[in-house]
Amino acid sequence: MRTTPIAQYTQAHQFEPLLPQKKLDALRERAASLIGASNALKQTLRPQPQALVHSLVREMNAHYSNAIEGEAASPGEIRDALRDDYSNDTNTARRQRLAVAHIAAEFALERRVAPSASALSAAVVQHAHESIYMRLPPEERRTTEGHCFVPGCLRDVRVLIGEHEPPPPEALATFLARFDQVYKKAPTAEDAIIYAAAAHQRMCWIHPFADGNGRACRMQTQFALDRLTSGLWSLSRGLARHQKAYFSRLAAADEGRRSDLDGRGNLSEAALSDWCNWFIDICEEEVACMARHFERTALGPRLEALVAARLAQSQSMTPEAAAVLLHLLIDGPVSRGSVQQLTGRDEQGASALLSCLALTGLISRSDNLDHAYMAIPVDALDVLLPGLYPAAPTSTCCGQP
Repeated sequence: MRTTPIAQYTQAHQFEPLLPQKKLDALRERAASLIGASNALKQTLRPQPQALVHSLVREMNAHYSNAIEGEAASPGEIRDALRDDYSNDTNTARRQRLAVAHIAAEFALERRVAPSASALSAAVVQHAHESIYMRLPPEERRTTEGHCFVPGCLRDVRVLIGEHEPPPPEALATFLARFDQVYKKAPTAEDAIIYAAAAHQRMCWIHPFADGNGRACRMQTQFALDRLTSGLWSLSRGLARHQKAYFSRLAAADEGRRSDLDGRGNLSEAALSDWCNWFIDICEEEVACMARHFERTALGPRLEALVAARLAQSQSMTPEAAAVLLHLLIDGPVSRGSVQQLTGRDEQGASALLSCLALTGLISRSDNLDHAYMAIPVDALDVLLPGLYPAAPTSTCCGQP
């Protein structure tokens, strides 16, 4: 606990250090291992299945980031809203709008920021905030105290977050300029992971907006990580699963220097280093979880169970469908001829099987029906990707959401 009055932060040196200085080689080794694990995950999937998983991860990001704020829509509610089917319940519909805004904002951010531009900049977190909240009606752009705020605009009020009083409005530009100076360009990919971890904590420390800081900061950090890891796993899922630790670790890194041996800045370097190590722990858990889900040997039995569950819905569904789905999920689209080869069916049988898979929501078809693509309906998640999402609360490999 602090025993001194809350500081007034008006000068950029007051939130130094912005990066850990000690034991950097160990952190870089961990970051390199994380990148390697993410690349290995990427190699298990061809480009089209990667795009499918990335789309699912955007939905997960929306669910879990909003869950951290106590405003999560369920996976089914999110899918309904993406089809413009909103609940008649006011609170549920509001949560649905938040989720849809989050997904659309993340997708837009990926396309709005040039590949050569830094993901870790004040401009990007402002883009993220603006892109989320501009998609919500004005009455849903209010702080918990009822004050209106403008999407993407820096706060014009002083705030208190626990024991931390972030910089006053007139000092925000100073701190954001220093943020840009330090984080915009990481020397290596390994450093970029460390920068993303430290920048997340320090941007939360700055608290640039009147409301929505957590969502915007997590979106910025996910975006930075996606550039290194292809967007095949969700940081927000890990943070939501360890929400108490997430908040306590963020707060611990707000602390002042503990002793003369604790770095040279105003804030604790040891606490920032602890935060970065914990952040990488969370990332490692999530990459490992997704890798287990997409191991071919593990997918086979799950797809067989999924097909078995669908057999009762259609006489055209047969156990051979599992081989088709495995190919779709790992290798990408199939033609009717490929289905014949995978199942041993004739042309008519292959067509019937594809039609059945489409009717049960497990595939989508190209406009000319020549190719089939994997789909992951919400009611298949608990069998296909158990524990990844709240629809599947019985996971043994990934913990509870």
